[in-house]
Amino acid sequence: MHPKVGSTGRLGHEYYNKLGYVPYNVGINENAARTLEYAYDDWCIYQLGKALKKPKKEIEIFAKRAMNYKNLYDPEHKLMRGKNEDGTFQSPFNPLKWGDAFTEGNSWHYTWSVFHDPQGLIDLMGGRKEFITMLDSVFAVPPVFDDSYYGQVIHEIREMQIMNMGQYAHGNQPIQHMLYLYNYSGQPWKAQHWIREVMDKLYTPNPEVIAVTKITDRLRHGMYFLLWDSIPFAPERIST
Repeated sequence: MHPKVGSTGRLGHEYYNKLGYVPYNVGINENAARTLEYAYDDWCIYQLGKALKKPKKEIEIFAKRAMNYKNLYDPEHKLMRGKNEDGTFQSPFNPLKWGDAFTEGNSWHYTWSVFHDPQGLIDLMGGRKEFITMLDSVFAVPPVFDDSYYGQVIHEIREMQIMNMGQYAHGNQPIQHMLYLYNYSGQPWKAQHWIREVMDKLYTPNPEVIAVTKITDRLRHGMYFLLWDSIPFAPERIST
């Protein structure tokens, strides 16, 4: 950790190295997101060590820590969830709550933040069938949310609503690769369908795409005086 710049290094590394996760209840925000990101980083370190032909005894610890994502998987909900220092999961748990244990996203987004071990995530969920059901659920759950952690609707939330693709929030990176997990789990036609939806809604010069781009750009600059009558659904919140 940098002594003055908190966004550098690994906040909570003492807990992570000892417990295998950053606890929810020790005063470190976005703890689940940190755990998942640290685990992926450890996998990257391990791969670099192998490429540099570092001794196995030096790098095997990073291979082990790369599996720390499993420590946050809640089999009851089949989602990632914050975990307390004593090993119990955070409670109450609202997978629609943005922020808190996660960074500008919720559990529906960060559950897929296992870039380095998709097969391990498939196995945790009980196999391909259950895994695909959870992928489908991302689009089936309406784009409702709990913004109580932030106290306002951040632009990533509004972008999710405007796109109207369920809980899929393309504006935040942890879920962007999720579409391709259909390929990995044996249903590539669904990947093709949803990737086309994203391309048509976000990456074409159609008037509605340009309008959404202008809306989200204004939201980023705090201009909340938009005409919501032009948006075909009403903002909704889910409170804890």
